[in-house]
Amino acid sequence: VEAAFGGVSAQVASQSHRVDELAIDLRQALAKVSIDCRGQCDERASAMAEQVKTALDAHGDLAEELQREHLALVDKVRDLNEELSKECKERCAVDSRARAVERDMQ
Repeated sequence: VEAAFGGVSAQVASQSHRVDELAIDLRQALAKVSIDCRGQCDERASAMAEQVKTALDAHGDLAEELQREHLALVDKVRDLNEELSKECKERCAVDSRARAVERDMQ
């Protein structure tokens, strides 16, 4: 019985040692996978951050161009209003002179 127990005990010890080695291998493999995954995530995050920066820069450029166009349009509308006001005054003056001529002809 003792011999059988000793044999089983040796087998249990051997299997326990094997389980311990497998656990160590598994921990090392998980650590490597974790490092690889972290590296891939960092690369993806950097690439996405660069894409976001590029998009924001493009939107900033677009916003600046829109602002320039807006200011140009405001200036053009102001100039057109001034021209329209001047033309209106000139027409009113012509109309007033035409009425004066009509009165003088009567």
